Amino acid sequence: MRHLATILLCAIAFLPWNRATADDYLASSPEKQFLSAITNAVATQNTAWLAEHMVYPVSVVVSNGTQMVKTPDALAKILDQKLTAEIRAKILKAAGEPLFKNWRGIMAGDGILWFSEVQADEHTPGKFGILAIGKIAFQPEQRATEGP
Repeated sequence: MRHLATILLCAIAFLPWNRATADDYLASSPEKQFLSAITNAVATQNTAWLAEHMVYPVSVVVSNGTQMVKTPDALAKILDQKLTAEIRAKILKAAGEPLFKNWRGIMAGDGILWFSEVQADEHTPGKFGILAIGKIAFQPEQRATEGP
């Protein structure tokens, strides 16, 4: 059964990403390429890649609320435990459906994945970063507690 789930995840990861977003903003070619890279990392359980491409600091859901995470190494360890096959399947399914795009970035599904172009400053060309993934890790609220 586990092999079937892996095959399904890989098949979904390679679906075409030429879809328009739900509100008629079109995803650019670089945005589609980044989404494809995200889905490849999700399908192959490459939590280190996902953590390296997250925008920090990030709030992570823990048993007693949320915890602030500031490093890719700390987030990768959390994703290793919390990014289950069920959540990965939801992310991959959502990435293959019409996307929502606005000034904040691109959202897949009901918010199971958010990503956007991010810039260090006005003189530095943009790169892409993951803003939220799996409803596990997301941009922090001010109430988040300090952690790793």
